[in-house]
Amino acid sequence: MRRGRAMVSPVVAAAFFVLAFSAYGQPARAWTAPKTGVWAVTANDEEGIKWSGRLHLERRSARGPRIGYSGYFYWISADRSTSGNEYFRGSFDRSSGKLRLHGYKARSVRGELGTGDYKASGLHGRKLFHGTWGGQDAVPGTWSAAWKSSR
Repeated sequence: MRRGRAMVSPVVAAAFFVLAFSAYGQPARAWTAPKTGVWAVTANDEEGIKWSGRLHLERRSARGPRIGYSGYFYWISADRSTSGNEYFRGSFDRSSGKLRLHGYKARSVRGELGTGDYKASGLHGRKLFHGTWGGQDAVPGTWSAAWKSSR
């Protein structure tokens, strides 16, 4: 048995080269847009209030990597002192996986509900996570959502 350097065959070296560089220069895989329908939402604001509710999300348009949405959140505080609908417009960027929603009107059922600007990341069209919100009329907070049904 002879000792020495192992030699890599030219075929193996070429295969490695092709595999290593085949993704270089290719466009990134697009994220799956959030599904239209009803989502279960959980949230916490910086004042320590826990929120739950539903996100009603409706797809409006698609232009390139951006998908437009409209809809509303139905919010209710854990102590049930504040609840109502917050209406929004927004978009999802399929290249980054980011959802952005801008609240433009709130209709309170109980207490006083404001509007906010929301951001979240989407996963497989059925989960929204790392959500945050803020804005002039809102106490900042964090949120997440899971898709429940198409209506």
